[in-house]
Amino acid sequence: LCEGSCQLRTDPEKRNDRYTMLYMFFWSIQIIILWIRIVGLLQRTEIMGPLLRMMIYVAKDIFSFLILTLAITIGFLFAIHYIVGGDIDRDVTCDVLIEEHPLYENDDCEEASEYINSMRGISIYLFQTLLGQQDWEVLDENDLYGFSRGRAQLLSTVLMCYIILGTILSLNML
Repeated sequence: LCEGSCQLRTDPEKRNDRYTMLYMFFWSIQIIILWIRIVGLLQRTEIMGPLLRMMIYVAKDIFSFLILTLAITIGFLFAIHYIVGGDIDRDVTCDVLIEEHPLYENDDCEEASEYINSMRGISIYLFQTLLGQQDWEVLDENDLYGFSRGRAQLLSTVLMCYIILGTILSLNML
C-alpha cells in the first residue's frame, strides 16, 4: 500500500482519549523518575557529587524564594481581579458590540490581546509580568469593555508596584 517513506499516524481521537492521556501522564512521570534516579547514581561519583549536592542547596533557596514570590503574587492577583472586575472578557467582541449598537463605528472597536477577566487569566498575566513578557496594551482604556481611563491608570499603577516588588526586589534577593 505504501511506497517510499510512508508514515502512519495514530488516530487523534485515540490519542485524546481519557485513558490514553492518563497513561501518557503516568508514563511521563515514570520517565522523569528514571532520569532522576540516574542523577542519583551520578551523585556517587567524585566529579559530579559535590556539584549535585550544591544544586540541592540552591534548590532549597529557590523554594524559599518561590514561597515569598507566591505570597506577593496572590496579593496582586486579588487586587487586579478587584480592579478589572471581569470586564476584559473574551465573550465581548466587536461583532457583539456592533449587533447590540448598530450605530457604533467599527473603526473604534479594539479587542484585548489577552483576557484578564478570570483568576486563571490574571495568574498567567502576572507570571508573564514576572518574566518581563507582559502585554502593555491590555492595560489601556477600552470602550468595548467599559474599562475607563481611571481604572486603566489604577491597574497600571498596581502592576508597576508588582513589577517593583515581585520582579526587581524578589529576583535580586534570589
